[in-house]
Amino acid sequence: MTFTVAVTNTSPISVSDPIFCGYFVNPTEVYTTHIPLNQSSGYNVLVKL
Repeated sequence: MTFTVAVTNTSPISVSDPIFCGYFVNPTEVYTTHIPLNQSSGYNVLVKL
């Protein structure tokens, strides 16, 4: 599988540190405030935006 994801900063705060992005594919637990990390299918690190 190949995924393409657009990541943007919609905050007025500048991002200068690496950002960890978690990917969730068909999680079985979804709450209104979060998805548990154990439901993650993986993650990637973005060095900069």
